[in-house]
Amino acid sequence: MVQRNHKISSRLPTMVCGRRGINIPTVMVVLGALTFAWFIFTDNAPLSFSNTSSLKIKLKRLQQQPGDGTQPSSADGAAAEAAVPLESTPAEMAADGQLLRARTHTLIMSTWRSGSSFVGQMFSQHPDIFYLFEPAWHVWSGLMASNARVLQPACRDMLAQLFRCDASVFDYYVPRAGNRDLSSLFMHATSRALCTPPACDAYTPAEISEEKACATACKHESFDRIGETCAQYKHVVIKEVRFFDLNVLKPLMVDPSLNLKIINLIRDPRAVALSRDNAPRGLKRDNGIVLERGGQLILDVNYTALKTICDSQADMGEAALVGKQPYWLRGRYRLVRFEDLVKEPRQTVLDLQAFAGVPRNDRIASWVHNLTHGSKSSGDVFYVVPKDAVKVAQKWRLELTFAKVLQVQKACERMMKIFGYRFIRTLGELKSMDVNLIDDLKFSVFGN
Repeated sequence: MVQRNHKISSRLPTMVCGRRGINIPTVMVVLGALTFAWFIFTDNAPLSFSNTSSLKIKLKRLQQQPGDGTQPSSADGAAAEAAVPLESTPAEMAADGQLLRARTHTLIMSTWRSGSSFVGQMFSQHPDIFYLFEPAWHVWSGLMASNARVLQPACRDMLAQLFRCDASVFDYYVPRAGNRDLSSLFMHATSRALCTPPACDAYTPAEISEEKACATACKHESFDRIGETCAQYKHVVIKEVRFFDLNVLKPLMVDPSLNLKIINLIRDPRAVALSRDNAPRGLKRDNGIVLERGGQLILDVNYTALKTICDSQADMGEAALVGKQPYWLRGRYRLVRFEDLVKEPRQTVLDLQAFAGVPRNDRIASWVHNLTHGSKSSGDVFYVVPKDAVKVAQKWRLELTFAKVLQVQKACERMMKIFGYRFIRTLGELKSMDVNLIDDLKFSVFGN
């Protein structure tokens, strides 16, 4: 390559010099183009979404060469500095790319009050997995005057860095100034990995962590250990409820270094409605953002926010149907209904472990089985406790009024049809627990 560049540069006088003399601007353009080409194409990694930030860093370094007289603006390349440290060399970035390709990445995508905390724990308690609970909460908290549609790209870009174990993205939302510790991360104690070394010594890697104990023991540990701890693991799983359009995730899905997979958790919207009704104040800010009235605290008494959520789930469900499924989703999307999960918890856990590409762990499958066969039918808003999961799935039929059931069915009609939830027409159907309200969905239509 060096020899070829030498031959090209040796012809420059003929190319840019004519009978009228040397054209200085043309010389500068050609030299600049050759320098740029050499700098880019001598990198081992192909240009893709995974290393566009590296390209920005390279351009930034070129701008900072002594004697060029240029100063890059602080705004240009700010995201690049967050994505890749400025001191990283091309060799280091190539090594990072190899590490990424050896690591598996899974996104659990759902909505509020759908059982996603429970599914998240199925992965978090696996000793080989680094797990994060809704990190995009920080995006919504920092930019709450905006709306869900506008915030989706920012949430996606945060995940792009976190899947790479780059926690510097939090610097934009959790300022270093002040007392920033592990408790500054939303729901940090739901991550077993952050309850174990090097993040914290509350548990050993082989133990199943308990959220409240970890929250107390680890809250004052260093925030900077998040990225360090993540880098110790070969499997990264993130649970998020703030995506409303599958196409927003396309840049992550087509990135070969991530090889991202999506687990899409769905739940009967009538059960979701009851759960939302039982914890209305905790969702007021999110409702305002969902309804594009960011900054307002809204109680969703008429299920307006729930309708918006159901519509987005229906759109994503239709996009995931075989025949409509885009190429970048094929083989990397798995639909899971909460109601099917609680019927066959052990087998579902093992199936999802295989889909995500993580080592089979029967101990975790047995732990999940025990969680779903407890005696309770309810629990704290965010905490995963042993419950009779089948009763939990059917609880809405006992507590939601018939009028509200009809209201939810009207709001979520399209979503219910796509995912196989049957409609209730009479009060008798609502109260007769032997009436099955869930179709045997052919998951193959979603590519499962």
